[in-house]
Order: sequence, then structure tokens, then C-alpha cells
Amino acid sequence: MNLPILQIAAWFVALVEFSTGLYVLLINVWHNANRHVSALLLLIAANTFAVGMLMTASTVQEASLPLIIQAMTTRSP
Repeated sequence: MNLPILQIAAWFVALVEFSTGLYVLLINVWHNANRHVSALLLLIAANTFAVGMLMTASTVQEASLPLIIQAMTTRSP
């Protein structure tokens, strides 16, 4: 299975966001701002990972998990 370049780039960006979120959390766990920034970065990383999964989905079964993740991480006004 050939993965497109955009999917690999999205997964790489999600990995960078995830590692940055963990780093910010581990800098000072007790500081309220660090917890909030870390939670936001981890939420964005999950959303970016779902976008990467959705790029090559060709059936409804393959698209269901990324869409569920995106529905949990995004908010509509």
C-alpha cells in the first residue's frame, strides 16, 4: 500500500504536536497554563492524526474511526 506524501506529512505533524504536548506537560505539571496548553496540543494532535487517516479511506468502514475522532475533537458553533 502506497501512502501519499500528504498523509505522511499529516502523521509527522501529529507526532510533533504530540511530543510537544507531552514536553510542555512535563516541564511543570502543577502549573495550570502548562496543563491547558498541553491538553490543547494533544487534542490538535489527535485531530491531525484523524485527518491523516481519512486521506486514504476508500470505504465507509475505513472512514468511520477518523470521523468519530474528528467529531470528538472539533466543535461546531
